[in-house]
Amino acid sequence: MTLKLLKLRKLYDFVEFGAVLALRKPRRRRAAVTQQAVERTLGKLLTDENFRDRFFTNPELASWEAGFTLSPIELDALSRLSHEALARLGEGLDKRISRASLGSNQGEEGKAELT
Repeated sequence: MTLKLLKLRKLYDFVEFGAVLALRKPRRRRAAVTQQAVERTLGKLLTDENFRDRFFTNPELASWEAGFTLSPIELDALSRLSHEALARLGEGLDKRISRASLGSNQGEEGKAELT
């Protein structure tokens, strides 16, 4: 009888533990999703000059337009990065992985290079 109760108790503990894990999964998923958004935002800040300029003008709007869901804390942390340092690092990247800025002086020729 005692052995049967111990087995039932272990089963109950396991099920209870599983329920706790099930409740915590969304929190872990949110952390993974938000980390991915931070990484994607950093990548875009490095490789896309136009996005970088828009982001440092209005981080919330630029992130939303790019489809990045960032928390206020993440937006604050990213907006505290040095615009100049990101630009310098971006300039050092291989041009094949960077998006060129389409200034008004480049015209249609610059657009054709991006497509």
